[in-house]
Amino acid sequence: MLELLKEQLQDYMRQMEENKDECIQLMKEGKEWQETAKKGAGLKMMIEATLLEIKRYTA
Repeated sequence: MLELLKEQLQDYMRQMEENKDECIQLMKEGKEWQETAKKGAGLKMMIEATLLEIKRYTA
């Protein structure tokens, strides 16, 4: 289970980095970026929840 959580965490972190890059690009182009940022906020919550689960399994 711990390995699956770690894999999921890495996937969320990869998605978060892609989301950040997309937001920056949209800002540079003067386009709507707020909806993309909301997705990033959701990813951040998933990262935090996954970290808590990992901590629970390793404590």
